[in-house]
Amino acid sequence: MCIENMIKWMTDREGKVTYSMTSRLGPKSYDCSSAVFFSMIAGGFLPSGSMGNTETLFAMSGTKLKKSADQK
Repeated sequence: MCIENMIKWMTDREGKVTYSMTSRLGPKSYDCSSAVFFSMIAGGFLPSGSMGNTETLFAMSGTKLKKSADQK
């Protein structure tokens, strides 16, 4: 698992893709949660083919994800 690969996945797409909830699976558009899923796959935190939504990400709290210091 490599957080740097996760960040690289995001930065490689910065300014090159659009936001879309209907065309959220890339490669030209993503929504917030699909971008996080794809970056987590790139980092090795999730297996290839994993996908979900914001609720799925919240359900990972305490397992794959943890609350940041500024969350209450």
